[in-house]
Amino acid sequence: MHRGLVHLALLVPLFAATVGCDNDNGNGADLGAADLGGAALFDQGFARATEADVASILLTVNAGEIMVAEAAQPGLATQAAKDYAQMMIDMHSAARTRQLALFQQLAITPNDANPFTQMLMVETARILTIIPNLGGVELDRFYVDTQVQMHQSAVDLVDFVLLPNSATPALVQELMTTRTAIVQHLALAKQLQSSLAGDGGV
Repeated sequence: MHRGLVHLALLVPLFAATVGCDNDNGNGADLGAADLGGAALFDQGFARATEADVASILLTVNAGEIMVAEAAQPGLATQAAKDYAQMMIDMHSAARTRQLALFQQLAITPNDANPFTQMLMVETARILTIIPNLGGVELDRFYVDTQVQMHQSAVDLVDFVLLPNSATPALVQELMTTRTAIVQHLALAKQLQSSLAGDGGV
């Protein structure tokens, strides 16, 4: 497992102070609270990053997706949500394995001491504290909503942080491959989100 995620439990109390909790969806889950999208964060100079930071962010995105899917999957009610969670486990595990091999080949040591890795870790920890309190269709909707949020944030990170700070051709190619997959995952999550909203989750 990516070494930075060992500290997830320690980061949970930092969430409110770091990113705030403003958007209540009615069940106590503030889905937009740690949104990395939009211009605000990038206007604060947080977009500067080394390739070591880029490596850490990529691995943290993958690890977060895997952990959230594994936590949610046993309690999901609909087959479509269960299948999506399994796809996240399979595809993000494959991406993590591929990226670890690439970073070793390029002699890039991931650096977790950057604001984006830390915020991704905090958001994953927050989601993991909510999942055990939900079940059935309510969990399906929460999980799928988080998937829309997390994948949109990941696209923004690739576009505004990772690609602009990467010069090594092999790393840039990996980022483009990753972006294509993230966009596909986002589109599927939005379709599932619409389906759950339209049919009552049954």
